[in-house]
Amino acid sequence: EVFGKLYNWYAVAGIYNDASLNNAALRKKLAPQGCHIPSDSEWTTLADYLGSNAGGKMKEEGIENWSETNSDVTNSSLFTGLPSGICIANGSFHFLTFHGYWWSSVPTSLDNQTAWNRSLNYNSNILCRSYDNKKYGFSVRFLKD
Repeated sequence: EVFGKLYNWYAVAGIYNDASLNNAALRKKLAPQGCHIPSDSEWTTLADYLGSNAGGKMKEEGIENWSETNSDVTNSSLFTGLPSGICIANGSFHFLTFHGYWWSSVPTSLDNQTAWNRSLNYNSNILCRSYDNKKYGFSVRFLKD
């Protein structure tokens, strides 16, 4: 209840079967009307705006939900990032209370199996940019259109 649900990237993209994989018109929208999943460039805009210590400005303060934390965590952005961990492709959960991961709406150009994401870590104030397997379960945030 505290950490919310984790979604694979296919849910983020609205892909639920082979037909929707090949036909964008059949895809469902995960975001409510008037909102969308942030793109990789929108995440970058946020990181640039927050500047140094972006992660500390985005993490929930204290150790009520984080296993431990580092100094200079302020949540001044009001993002209140939680360490919801990850669900890997085999269905097992990892890193709860240590790391939080959020999908972007953008797949990588490296292959057909990865997409961009951002993460916050218990021992860092960096908003990390990475790519992972689209089958992994991460948190999702919405932006108003």
